[in-house]
Amino acid sequence: LVYSMKRKISFPAAAPVAAPVATTLPDADWEFDPDGKNGAILLDDCKTFKHGGKGGTTACRGTVGYSKGCWSWVLELNTHPGTHSCVGVCLEDALLRDNSYCNLLGKEDSWVMKHDGSLLHGELNVGTGQKYDKNSTVTCTLDCDKHTLEFSVDDGETYLMEDLVGDAFYPVCSTTFSGGKWCLRECTCVRAPSTDVASPMLTMTKIHWEPFVELIMSLLETSEI
Repeated sequence: LVYSMKRKISFPAAAPVAAPVATTLPDADWEFDPDGKNGAILLDDCKTFKHGGKGGTTACRGTVGYSKGCWSWVLELNTHPGTHSCVGVCLEDALLRDNSYCNLLGKEDSWVMKHDGSLLHGELNVGTGQKYDKNSTVTCTLDCDKHTLEFSVDDGETYLMEDLVGDAFYPVCSTTFSGGKWCLRECTCVRAPSTDVASPMLTMTKIHWEPFVELIMSLLETSEI
């Protein structure tokens, strides 16, 4: 017996894809820490750090320690850098004052770029960045998930430090110049802590079923049961 099975086969419609939900990035703002200034003077509601003028090297860190997500901030050097001006990130217990003129930052507890372009960590020059001077802006981009820190001077080429190790990283800068100033100009959350490092958009491709249906119907019409 041969049965004709010409009948319409319907397939359920694909469920609509929900539109991505907009995410508001958290506030990335920070200021210089009054409790961690060590001989510095804070101005402009703690947005400006000034060397106290008592000689030696003075550093000041931010009030926020970042442990997840990606964050960026812009600092402007308003004065001559002196013999040792640095900018970058440090751990919470980093030393922030020394009576000598030295690379106060750039030890095991900090990752910084010096004004002569040296990338410093572990008391070693681990790379070469770009020189900066009076009125230069330095953008620091900290990616806690990738353990990297990028520097850019006056929105120019970027320079990368990798393999940062620590529970939380604090923005930090230093100077030996009496009256030297660092000013915080901008803070940005590049990627929120709860967001995946890579989040590709899921797309759906339309499948054309007609040729497959015609083939199945043709086989059924010629099959013997």
